[in-house]
Amino acid sequence: MAKRPCTTQVDRPGYCHVYSYPYTWAFYHNIANNFSAGLFKCVREISLYDDCPFEHYFFLQITQSFPFVTKLTITNHEPQHNNHLEQPIIK
Repeated sequence: MAKRPCTTQVDRPGYCHVYSYPYTWAFYHNIANNFSAGLFKCVREISLYDDCPFEHYFFLQITQSFPFVTKLTITNHEPQHNNHLEQPIIK
């Protein structure tokens, strides 16, 4: 896999996750807003942190990518910009 720079929406260094597919680990930690999706059926524990505010679409993407999560940890430093209180995340 070619090495590419990791940047966030504010163009500063960030974390890179490099993994082979199928991903068989039971955890996936330090997921940021720039997560590029995928389907992770074995993952039961995830942790999220915000480079920039978490938005509703990000949580929709997380629920689709990690359908069997039993533990979720969120580190949230920035408030949400587009609050969708009336829209469900889990269907």
